[in-house]
Amino acid sequence: MRAKTVFIIIITAVVTAILVNNTRDMDLWLFGVRKFPKLGVLGSMLAAGFILGLIVRPGTSRKSAKSEAEEIPKEYLEEDETTPYLKKTSALSEEDRDYIS
Repeated sequence: MRAKTVFIIIITAVVTAILVNNTRDMDLWLFGVRKFPKLGVLGSMLAAGFILGLIVRPGTSRKSAKSEAEEIPKEYLEEDETTPYLKKTSALSEEDRDYIS
């Protein structure tokens, strides 16, 4: 099993244990004190966090690598034999290019 699968199984078991052991009613202020089942409150907060996590997805981009590469103009990707690591359209002067090379 992969680490991700094991992690998901452990988290699911812990969440299930927490929800099963919290079945009593609780007082919750929702524009006035009302009684709500703890199971419903914890379950709804878990669901809301899961949905928000799916929406936000930190660190991922919806663009594919191919579409990002297509956005770069070709003139910025061209190289010549004297400056293989610098772009032709670079704003560097010849003196700067000599210093870097």
